[in-house]
Amino acid sequence: MNLKSKRTALALLAVMAVHPLANSQNLSDQEVARIVSSGRYFPAARDFSLREKADTMEMRILYGFEYVIDTLSVKCLHEPYMLEIGGKLTHYYSYNAYIRDSVQSEVYASERSKGMNAFTDITSSVIPEDQTATYYEIFRCIPTSSRYVLLRVQNTDYCYSEKAEQTEWRLSDRTDTVCGYRCQVAEGQLNGRQWRVSFSTDIPYPYGPWKLEGLPGLILKAEDSEGLLRWEAVGLEKGRGRSISRYTGNKTSAIGLHYRCEKTNKKNIAELWRMIWRSPGFLRTSGKPMTVMLPDGSIKTVGVQNHHEGYYPPLE
Repeated sequence: MNLKSKRTALALLAVMAVHPLANSQNLSDQEVARIVSSGRYFPAARDFSLREKADTMEMRILYGFEYVIDTLSVKCLHEPYMLEIGGKLTHYYSYNAYIRDSVQSEVYASERSKGMNAFTDITSSVIPEDQTATYYEIFRCIPTSSRYVLLRVQNTDYCYSEKAEQTEWRLSDRTDTVCGYRCQVAEGQLNGRQWRVSFSTDIPYPYGPWKLEGLPGLILKAEDSEGLLRWEAVGLEKGRGRSISRYTGNKTSAIGLHYRCEKTNKKNIAELWRMIWRSPGFLRTSGKPMTVMLPDGSIKTVGVQNHHEGYYPPLE
């Protein structure tokens, strides 16, 4: 798969449509609340100019991620995730969030240069209807076996560090083929879930999607024992000397976008995840009125009631 071509194609879609909130000054409070709580509303894109180089990329893998968000209706969402591997770091992140931020930053800059105070939200242009964009990133520090995790809820970015767990894998005689690579199957338990993975020793990196790692080859496919969470590699390419970049510190860009990271710990994030999976669409408001900026620059406050639909399985 040519990732550059896909990125270009997605960027071109930005001129074709806008997010429903682009016309929200004509919507009622109830209609705005419905959009905000739908899981298809993504406030405050990040500005790419605030990123800094952290490492040089050796390989990049694109995974398709499918996860059940309601076990009663077996409703699934899909999201492409990227794993970048360098000599000092690996970086796991949502490709949709990356695309949204990169295109949105260009839109913001263009509109700012024209003296416009209203910004066009291009989310619906670059993210398919059955997908989402999760602001969730993991940096794996290879020398220290530690992780740096970023998680966004509404406009708040949280960050914390943790020790990389050692998974006890059981190798099997079963084989698989993923992206044309012959793989061996292994099983192991990590953070309360049983995982079955397919890894290839032809790609000698002991990493994989999310926090799955520790095998003598790259993990190209992974699925939990309940069939609720699944990754499968759909494209691989060499790094070609490109950068692995990250946001560092608290900054404001030239076009007025902010980056602030609130330091926390894994225990607090675990509680946050529990809330997300119990009611992901409504966690943004926590049952309280939410302030939404409209395209004309005005502010609207809408109330969103909490609710619960089925059971949302957590990653860990």
